[in-house]
Amino acid sequence: MADKARMAVFHGAGKPFEIREYPVPDPEPGAALIKIALANVCGSDMHYWRGELDYVKMGRPLPLNTGHEHVGTIAKLGPGVTADTAGQPLAIGDRVLYRFFFPCGRCKPCLRRQYKSCPTRQANWLVSCEQWPHFQGGFGHYFYLRPNHAVFKLPAEISDEMAAGINCAYTQVYAGLDLARLRAGRFAEARDLLNRASQAGSPQKWTDALASASFFAGLRQAEAARDAGQLGQAEAQARQLAASGYKDAPLASSLLADVLGRQGRYAEAAQVYRDVAASDAGRGRGSAQQASQMQGKASLAQAMQASASGNVAAAEGMFQQAVTANPDDPWTRFEYARFLLGQGRMQAGDSVMQPLSSSVSPEALYASALYLSQSGRDGAAVAVMKRIPENQQTTEMKRFLLQQQTTAAIAPPAESPPTARRVASAPNEAALSRIWRKAAMPSSIGAGKGCSGARR
Repeated sequence: MADKARMAVFHGAGKPFEIREYPVPDPEPGAALIKIALANVCGSDMHYWRGELDYVKMGRPLPLNTGHEHVGTIAKLGPGVTADTAGQPLAIGDRVLYRFFFPCGRCKPCLRRQYKSCPTRQANWLVSCEQWPHFQGGFGHYFYLRPNHAVFKLPAEISDEMAAGINCAYTQVYAGLDLARLRAGRFAEARDLLNRASQAGSPQKWTDALASASFFAGLRQAEAARDAGQLGQAEAQARQLAASGYKDAPLASSLLADVLGRQGRYAEAAQVYRDVAASDAGRGRGSAQQASQMQGKASLAQAMQASASGNVAAAEGMFQQAVTANPDDPWTRFEYARFLLGQGRMQAGDSVMQPLSSSVSPEALYASALYLSQSGRDGAAVAVMKRIPENQQTTEMKRFLLQQQTTAAIAPPAESPPTARRVASAPNEAALSRIWRKAAMPSSIGAGKGCSGARR
């Protein structure tokens, strides 16, 4: 390694940068020296050069070695530095990304993990590049990482071009999203705040985040309308979102299918599910398992339609297809078993529900208890419900358990065989709507987007 290396030196607003040579520093204990591979010119660099921001007024002596969006490789490691911040071994030549500023780690903001508010976070720019260690910015051959720095090895799939802006451009947007509560799932609030940010300037910076917040805020509104029984409004909103062209539009299509099913429009719901499955397959989205599950939902909707039309043979065939596609979905099994109960085939219904008997899933146990109740076995339903830990019982589950305990308490000591009336009985309209939603909706919405699943 040469004894000296070059950097671009900043002399003040409107003045040309000067290329100078300085001694290459040896890192002190806990420090490291980075060989710069790529450095970006940030918008703030232009503000300083044009004089819109003034280093001198900020108490920073000139000349300075500026530049803060950069990436590089380990050139030297100071004594005691053997691993990166994540604990991965570090060696000379490793590609790394690092924080360009140096919070103290001891002040109140740092202790609250608000490093950007540390009063000494940019201590490297409080001294001129004329002083050791000279290389304090990214516009040069090297960058000096002070002790207690944050540094991470880069995987091969992240290029220098991708990594260089993470220090500033990416983290600015990420912090904005965090402040906008997008990560917390407060999509309507995030949408409003991001709209304001877009109107304030540089709208292109917020385009993707605003589209995401707007989509999921609309999805939440459609779900709320559905849950309130406003199915016409929910359908209209879901259709609009499904046709939006947003990358997660299939989630809105699944919601639309659910709303159609709640209205008894099973054939339309089945077609929407088939369209989602075909669209995902055509764009290479999702796994084979997800595609199978979507086809299963379409088969379930077709089975419900056939059952409502009195076509028993077609309904049973579709139910079988639905269970085959989604064998682990308790509500698909419940609908099939309930259909068999209506045909007077309780033993066959028991066989369909049998795989749920050993489950520890609250949803599976609840579906099993509902089936037992509908087949006249209230005592058995209570026993199954008591297997669900109380802290995992929803309000609906608790209400159902209380109802079953009351029914079992006033029943004759020895339960009579299920009667034709009990076997053929169906849940009330509200319960049917709830059951359809559980069977029809995907297990999660917006995975990794901050949006919680539909099931509760």
